[in-house]
Amino acid sequence: LQFLLSLVLFLITLPLSAARVEIREGRFYVDGSPFYVKGVGYAPWRPHQHPGVSYTGTNRRWTKMDFARIKAAHFNTIRTWDALDPEDLALAKENGLMVLQGIWLDPKQDFSDPRNQQSAFAQAQSVAEQSKDSDNILGYLVMTEPSPQAVLETGGPETLQFFRRLKRTIQTVDPRPVSMDSWPPLAFLDYHDFDFVTFNLYAFWPKALTRAMGLAGMTRWCVERLAPDRPFLVGETGGYGVSAASATAAGGSGGLSEYNQSLRDLDSVRATLEGHAAGNILVSWIDTWHYPKDPDTHDNEPWEWDGLLAIPTDSESDMDGLPRQVYRDIAYYNHFIPVEPKANHIYPILQPQPIQVQATGEVVYMRTTLNNGDWIYLDSSGKGWFQGSFKLPN
Repeated sequence: LQFLLSLVLFLITLPLSAARVEIREGRFYVDGSPFYVKGVGYAPWRPHQHPGVSYTGTNRRWTKMDFARIKAAHFNTIRTWDALDPEDLALAKENGLMVLQGIWLDPKQDFSDPRNQQSAFAQAQSVAEQSKDSDNILGYLVMTEPSPQAVLETGGPETLQFFRRLKRTIQTVDPRPVSMDSWPPLAFLDYHDFDFVTFNLYAFWPKALTRAMGLAGMTRWCVERLAPDRPFLVGETGGYGVSAASATAAGGSGGLSEYNQSLRDLDSVRATLEGHAAGNILVSWIDTWHYPKDPDTHDNEPWEWDGLLAIPTDSESDMDGLPRQVYRDIAYYNHFIPVEPKANHIYPILQPQPIQVQATGEVVYMRTTLNNGDWIYLDSSGKGWFQGSFKLPN
């Protein structure tokens, strides 16, 4: 009887971890509370470390330090480009961090080739198997920025079928949400098969769109046309560098002081919120020595100098990372984020409008006033989400 009782309790408890994450009303919920994604891109590779090889296990001290600092800056999510192993997922959980678990796949492959498909499905299944017992997975991101040429050569319907099968492969093992990490050149695809939609959007590229629409306008266009009924995440934004070069053939935007890097990164984060994204990922956590060139050299490329933490040299004293101004500023910004009402929006008078704030656990209560009127306390979920309403007078 005791064994049967234990088994029943186990079966009752087992689905709860997977059910921590829900998608409803066009947004993420975690533990039953609305969840606005305050994320940072976590590529762990330091100088002389090559993508495609996991170094976190052999450099666990750096991982622990990174996650503690990320938490101290009031981020609630880390986004990866390649999958974290179970021990790193556990470290993220210890710091209260949800994880967008990246699955790195060749973005230039022929998506209709049976051998490529078999390899991709096997890799996706392997990642899902190693991740399924971690209850801090917010979702999976399969592939980063598929090549438009590869999509066109494969064919749109065949490409989407490839991603549908990838999604099914993952969710057969782990039912949590799945998305593909896309970008503006693939805005013509149909994204309704994904649980949430993810686009990498930068304020400095592509210039024709940013000049015409601005980052907030680009974000809102994507939300309204590609994800009207599901969460839209900006999978990469910010990305400004303090390199000497302002621009190179590899792209990016550099030549900035730490002050201007911080200003533009935070402007990007605010713009994606204004554009109705369900959250964003600021890149990058540390200087990405490995991209776009040799990880043995800190090349004069904006992308290699875009970190919240500087790694200016490969000396042992620099490998831990040196906080830039943007790290301190984003920590202050992340303390509480007014999701509603939004900047640069017109709200009707005499109709109640929502007030929604995502705050840190340090915020115990929150109140609001309009035009020096009475102070009104916002309702709290107890998990950092505050809400209420306001009504504009005549």
